[in-house]
Amino acid sequence: MSKIGKNLGSVTLGKYPNADAYRQPLEKAGCRISRWAADILGKMSVQRSKTQLELVAVTNAELGRPKGCTYAETCKLAEVQGLYLCPAEVGPALREQSKTADWLLVAMKPIADSDGGLCLFRLVRCGGGLWLFADDGEPGGFWDGVAVFVFARRKV
Repeated sequence: MSKIGKNLGSVTLGKYPNADAYRQPLEKAGCRISRWAADILGKMSVQRSKTQLELVAVTNAELGRPKGCTYAETCKLAEVQGLYLCPAEVGPALREQSKTADWLLVAMKPIADSDGGLCLFRLVRCGGGLWLFADDGEPGGFWDGVAVFVFARRKV
């Protein structure tokens, strides 16, 4: 098991029957959903049964790239460390569960938005509130050394 990164604990997936069922609990938890996050939220799949997944937050610098690298390189470097891409459901599940998660990019298979761009979920605290955003998930998209990605400790 990799010792790299910060342990974020576990998140429960499969709590809801479909992706749209996340909207109301997120709003009830005081979370706002950006337009692009709402777009990809409607396209993600959810686990069929409840599953606990251990998560770790890691920067590109911790992965050996202090000046940054592409998203594809980040994913390859994390895999070498025994970390795995998260199911997309981690984005809304972690946002619902955590009031402190801030500026975290969910390392996942990107989802195409309505304009065809590939997106990742991003958890943000800004403007006095909690947000679920979508951000650049293009394989060649460059992220600096301090960008924080959430990976799973095991494959789902």
